[in-house]
Amino acid sequence: MTDDQKQRKASLVAAIKGISNSISDDDAQNHAEALDRCYSLASSLQSVERMDREPQKDIDDIKRAARSMAAAANQLERVGWHGSKTFSQVLKCFFPNTDAEFVAPTANSLAQKELVESLIVMSDILNSAASSINPDALSVNSAFGDGPEFETVYKGKPTESAAMLFAADCAKVFHAISGSMPVVNTNPHERGNPAYGPFLDFVTLAFDAVGANASPQVWAKKAGKEFSPPSE
Repeated sequence: MTDDQKQRKASLVAAIKGISNSISDDDAQNHAEALDRCYSLASSLQSVERMDREPQKDIDDIKRAARSMAAAANQLERVGWHGSKTFSQVLKCFFPNTDAEFVAPTANSLAQKELVESLIVMSDILNSAASSINPDALSVNSAFGDGPEFETVYKGKPTESAAMLFAADCAKVFHAISGSMPVVNTNPHERGNPAYGPFLDFVTLAFDAVGANASPQVWAKKAGKEFSPPSE
């Protein structure tokens, strides 16, 4: 376990104990581990969802990258030798085994030629990759099920699956420990409607513990509204 993981788990344990001081250390640790796993899996799912795009867009982007590399090769091929070591030092970053200081134009030219050729090869490889993509391919979300509902490309605001799923699990943990419903309270309108409550406090600490880049208030409210106590 890395130091970051230990700190994340310790912060989750502290947040869980904030719900009830009577919870045992073992139970708090178990809940913390479960929440940590939930956020890790939810973050992975969110990453996959955000890569779900129309295949043609991938084709176009790869081809643009290939054209950029070919253009760079063409431009670098025209660079001359003027006694400056600047470009030579750049070439040395790519080809460290070439003559140490590039003191001679010949050494510079050889390295320059190798860099140009490498860029052209990379451009060809990218074009080949673009050609291998089926523009009618299914979306990556097909990995999570079958049917047309899994083949839609989300065209609006990026999804926040990690925050949504993590907040939902926080609601389950909160209810299991406190026995109370995971609701977010708001003050009267004349007081500005500030949100408050132990569940919101818990979600805020839990989001901070795992580094969730989303609004705990928004997702705590949503999780509270959608929460259903488990059947006895």
